[in-house]
Amino acid sequence: MNKKTIEFLRRKAALIPAFDHISNGVFDRLLNISKLVKFHEDQLVVASGLKVEDIYIILSGTCEVQYPCAENRFIRKELSATDVLGAEALFLPSLQTNQTKAITELI
Repeated sequence: MNKKTIEFLRRKAALIPAFDHISNGVFDRLLNISKLVKFHEDQLVVASGLKVEDIYIILSGTCEVQYPCAENRFIRKELSATDVLGAEALFLPSLQTNQTKAITELI
């Protein structure tokens, strides 16, 4: 990852309650085990019914999250650069009830 991306991630991670007080050293160790992931347009990012333990900080692109509600209907939310997907998975790994799909190429 380049320096600009690392600084962006450091600023964004500080907005996530689990990361807001970690030291630079701990953050650097987290970066060492992190990876950039690219999803293509219309690719499934998170499937409903799977166990999720990942967190994604969106660097570029857009995705749509579909949350189930009553009578086979869904609430849709669009996420884009600087949004965070899956932060709750850090604390409550569980079966995913929503589904996320890339609208455009997503990094």
